[in-house]
Amino acid sequence: MAVSISVIIPTHNRRELLCQALGSVRAQSCPDFEIIVADDASEDGTSELLAAQFPEVLVLRQAQVQGVSAARNLAVERARGEFLAFLDDDDLWLPGYLEQQRAALLRCPEAVLSFSAHQWLHGDGELSWPDLRPALHYDHFRQLMLVENCIFSPSLVMCRRSRWEPMDTLLWANSDVDFYRRLLAGGPAVYLRQPLAHLRLHAGNMSGRPDLHHRQQEEWTRRQLHSDPELSGRFKAWLGVFHLFWSAQRWRAGQRGSAIRLALQALWLSPVRVLLALQGKWRNRHGRGTFEATRLPEIPGLVCLQPIPGR
Repeated sequence: MAVSISVIIPTHNRRELLCQALGSVRAQSCPDFEIIVADDASEDGTSELLAAQFPEVLVLRQAQVQGVSAARNLAVERARGEFLAFLDDDDLWLPGYLEQQRAALLRCPEAVLSFSAHQWLHGDGELSWPDLRPALHYDHFRQLMLVENCIFSPSLVMCRRSRWEPMDTLLWANSDVDFYRRLLAGGPAVYLRQPLAHLRLHAGNMSGRPDLHHRQQEEWTRRQLHSDPELSGRFKAWLGVFHLFWSAQRWRAGQRGSAIRLALQALWLSPVRVLLALQGKWRNRHGRGTFEATRLPEIPGLVCLQPIPGR
């Protein structure tokens, strides 16, 4: 059978979670995919376990730890599919994920990537909805992604193999957002407003460590704002909203002191813009914790597809 989709999974010392992730791939409704796991020098017997329990998986092992970006790049080099679907080793897909993501890209051939809605999976097994609605108005989806990133994980993303650009191995916490932004320079994204994945929140991943994620993303965001003529004139305004966004992340993670410091820094950088953003968050308070919170605006650079009834 010809391979249409290559599933790319980087991993490092997470054999139990990886098995659950692979189980969610095995349960997909479309059969024409391959699975490539890039083992970033795991020391917990990951490669041996995969050989025994998942013989259909192509395992590429790095002799030394090189990071998640290098692992993804290695896997894509061996990919045969027309489409690339990325899955982190601690996340889960629902059965229709691959089929519906591919259908979204085929429906919108001009799109450079597709991403789906999701739910957070907490340590106690409870599910919750993320709030994707932006606090401010943006002229283009690339601006929204820069300041209020709404693609929280590569586990939500599919792109065409022909659009692939290697991830920056120097960005240990931010290579995925950098990758999306480079792709979005060539066309729109398509958003499938249907929850097709569960993203885990735990202390061992970046979603559970917003302090580490924030530091590198701030440095990257500063570079992007300075280098883009359309954005550099509003540098302090956008950076202020960025700090406000991360203040909320820290608050949810229980880091209250850090959250307050970031909020004060945001107000110092751009009091008017940040107050407008706070007003937007207040306006969005209705629907929090529900499916309504996954709604994104119809703006240039983004095509929104509504859920398919009964699926």
